[in-house]
Amino acid sequence: MKFRATVLSCQVSALGLLIPLTSCGDKPTEPAAKEVKRVVAAIDGKAKPSSHFVDVAKHLDQGGIFYGYIDIDGDLNRLLEFGQKAMDTIRDETGADIPDLNLDGLVSPLGLKDITAMGASSVGTSADSYRNQMFIHTPEGAKGLMTLFGKESSPLLALNAAPAGSDIVIEQEFRLNALKEVALGIWPHLPPEAGAPPLEQMLQMEIPNVGMTASEVIDKMNGRALFSAKFSDTEKLTVPIDGNMVTIPAFDFTLDLRGLGWIFEKFGPMIPQGGPFQREEADGVTTLTMQVPPNTPFSMFQPVLIHDQPNNRLVLSTTPAFLAACEEGNGEKITSDASYVALSQGLPTEGNAFSYFSPRLKDILGTVVKDAMAQEGAPEGATKIVDFVLESLGGVASVSAHTEDGIHTVANSGQSFKSSAAVALMVFPAAALMGARTTQANLMNAQLAAEAAQTQDLVQADSRPQTGREVKDPSEDMVTILTAMKQHALKNNGAFPDTLTDLVPDYLTDESALKWRKPNGEETALVYFSGLSVSATGNPVLLATPEPDGNDQRTVGRLDGTTEQISEDDFFKAARAAIEQSQ
Repeated sequence: MKFRATVLSCQVSALGLLIPLTSCGDKPTEPAAKEVKRVVAAIDGKAKPSSHFVDVAKHLDQGGIFYGYIDIDGDLNRLLEFGQKAMDTIRDETGADIPDLNLDGLVSPLGLKDITAMGASSVGTSADSYRNQMFIHTPEGAKGLMTLFGKESSPLLALNAAPAGSDIVIEQEFRLNALKEVALGIWPHLPPEAGAPPLEQMLQMEIPNVGMTASEVIDKMNGRALFSAKFSDTEKLTVPIDGNMVTIPAFDFTLDLRGLGWIFEKFGPMIPQGGPFQREEADGVTTLTMQVPPNTPFSMFQPVLIHDQPNNRLVLSTTPAFLAACEEGNGEKITSDASYVALSQGLPTEGNAFSYFSPRLKDILGTVVKDAMAQEGAPEGATKIVDFVLESLGGVASVSAHTEDGIHTVANSGQSFKSSAAVALMVFPAAALMGARTTQANLMNAQLAAEAAQTQDLVQADSRPQTGREVKDPSEDMVTILTAMKQHALKNNGAFPDTLTDLVPDYLTDESALKWRKPNGEETALVYFSGLSVSATGNPVLLATPEPDGNDQRTVGRLDGTTEQISEDDFFKAARAAIEQSQ
């Protein structure tokens, strides 16, 4: 399919912003303007009350701190109709290379047109807990992508599987064949590709070494996933996170894929025999246990993979002990935890999805995040944003279920829809600012490249012999040295040299610039704070005179290439900050 950039821009504008276009850059014609008004009036000017409000409201709480409802019945149809007319007009009047697409045919299989209304509510259940509900109304039942995560509700399995003390519990039904159904619905409405076979034909092709067609594999990718994880109160684990070694609580987890045991039957024989794997088989159950060498960072784990052929299950766990705890009927379950009992009040026990995050999880997460931020040299105050966000969080328990006329989600948590939006609005600007910090090194490198191109001759110009130099302002030499340091950083991934003498002779031809001359003629080395890079924060001091002058002032050179005189108190504060960043 070929799309011109200008045509695609017109297309997006017509579909997303309701801008009437005949061709890009043309003024709207009068008929087009009337068409926009008609579509807007049809969407936003419904005089009669919504016929779906009662059906949505019965799934929500009224009288709480948040209540929202929107009727979108037929709106997508109107937008598609308008977009179709806009595309046809552009193609017919300008001859633009726009395929003759049927927008309704492309969108209908997604199932989004079947959504007629949506609603959400939040009501307080205690001083620090809320019940949040959301309902998506589909009078004729969920279709298309809406069925990707289930169609009919059934009893939740995680409640009888997750062991007591679990910090994360997730259960999710999945129907990946919904993607095939959507693709088959969309395919006939796509422009034909030269030489491409029909989708049905491609799906019937056999996958090498599997003995099944693509269609058969997709049809079997249906089932339920159960995940349970528990963090240790005592054991720790050191893991690499973004180049830094961060200590986190040790953990156990089990992932139980029900309905996918057949995958092992197809790929299990490829797992090598012997070596670190021990294989046992009994009563149709195959157990693979991996022995982790002792005295290693991950020696606490003994990974185990179970293929339960009679029940079509595939289970992965960190240890046999935690795997056993996750089996139904073994030991106490999460339903005996006081924190879960408090959060699960009023939640249904049937559905297509379930999730639980323990109240203590925020403290665990906060410690890990702040540790990683500290090692990254995060800007001062960044951890306060983490504390602010985590302070408003608590445990969460939620259930989503398909009903005859929609999808209903109910969740108990420490935040309402209202406070969640408020926190996001407050945190986003600060988070965006902190996120910009991650690009600082790249921006600085670009700046260094520009400065280096303009000041290439600056260092070379100072190559004359300097023996017997007269006493002069040390800031002149500092500017020369800082420029040389920036050139060094350009070729060393933003890093400054370990010592100033490393600048000679590639970046600095006059080594005497590294010396500071006292009034009595004695020369001594400048103070250099090593271990920093162009990504250092707060414009730290990099260079300083070894002693204050007669006015108790020191000359210092900073990251941005400037110099200044500061008091002794300010110097020691700046020195401490530079040393802390370099560690």
